[in-house]
Amino acid sequence: MANIGILGGTFNPIHNGHLAMASSVYDQLNLDKVWFMPSKRPPHKDNSIILPDEDRSRMVKHAIAPIKHFEFSDMELKRDKTTYTVDTLTELEKTCPEDRFFFIIGGDSLEMFESWKKPEVIVKKCQLVVVNRGDIKEEIMDGLIEKYNKKFDAHIIKVDMPLMDISSSNLRKMFREKREVRPFVPIDVVNYIKFNGFYGTKPGFKSKPSDKKVINTIKSCVNNRRYIHILGVAMTASNLAAAHDCDEHKAYRAGLLHDCAKFYKDYEYIDKCMEYGILITDQEKNTPALLHAKLGAYMAEHFYLETDEDLLNSITWHTLGHPEMSKLEMIVFIADYIEPGRDCNPRPFSLSEIRKTAFIDLEKAVYMCAECTLSYLKYSGENISEDDPLVITRDYYKQFM
Repeated sequence: MANIGILGGTFNPIHNGHLAMASSVYDQLNLDKVWFMPSKRPPHKDNSIILPDEDRSRMVKHAIAPIKHFEFSDMELKRDKTTYTVDTLTELEKTCPEDRFFFIIGGDSLEMFESWKKPEVIVKKCQLVVVNRGDIKEEIMDGLIEKYNKKFDAHIIKVDMPLMDISSSNLRKMFREKREVRPFVPIDVVNYIKFNGFYGTKPGFKSKPSDKKVINTIKSCVNNRRYIHILGVAMTASNLAAAHDCDEHKAYRAGLLHDCAKFYKDYEYIDKCMEYGILITDQEKNTPALLHAKLGAYMAEHFYLETDEDLLNSITWHTLGHPEMSKLEMIVFIADYIEPGRDCNPRPFSLSEIRKTAFIDLEKAVYMCAECTLSYLKYSGENISEDDPLVITRDYYKQFM
């Protein structure tokens, strides 16, 4: 049996006050973990100012990533209709019958608790925990706890935390007014908000960012596994460039940006491409994940302010390739396949074979990467036609074997 805290809310945006709140409950009640559970469409808030579910989810995941006993839960986001706490707790009783749940709220929520759906049932299904964070006077909080304990036959626990004068609504205003927010919001969340132009900020950069800024921004968008992959591709591309008399920094930069758009859901890829006027082929409509290359090139140009056409093309073609690729295009195409984090067992060529070949003959390595990818897709049951772009790439570079 595990003792699990649940901290819900819109997290619009998540901030250090939320993290301190969860940490205080975790420490004082000796919990095993705390789940951060973003709500979908809370009935008591103006939904017009709430960011989409996916964006709020990414911000929460980045904010809690460094803390091992904090976990993300999308239970309420999966619901199609308005979400209520009592429904969540009822579902948890079925899915986690052995666990004990501690539902964490602040003083402002305690003031409204009587108006929640079935509050008398909520206190029976979980241990209600109210955190004294200074949002209401302590005597009012104590009076409400006493009132609800009697009315609902409950035993509400009060937990103290360091006082922090911070709220999501004030932070949204600070973003709009271009005021400093980093003392109150995890840096990855700040970067994500500013890069995407949320809360009245301007998307992208005002001037071409340094490699460090690119790295920090990408880290704030993608998950950790993708981030490590991107760094591996950048390093590999730079090494290949050195071996083949190509601009090492340009190759490194292309590697950093090649997956800069690979954090969206399938429907988001299509929505973003429509928003930016990016043409979508039938194949891409059926396999939206392929759009991350086109969208990445667009974002590299318009958000990261890259102007080098060869670099942008290398991002566009890093997944499918094309005949007669430039040297940089081949380098990024290959680096994406052979970077050190790859641990697959491709056929008909091994990774070690491809890696050795890549530093000697780019064209031959392109063929080997394309052939192995197609072999994997066919093995996975994909229906690959002869006019598939990757097949065309493979067939063109076969002449170099």
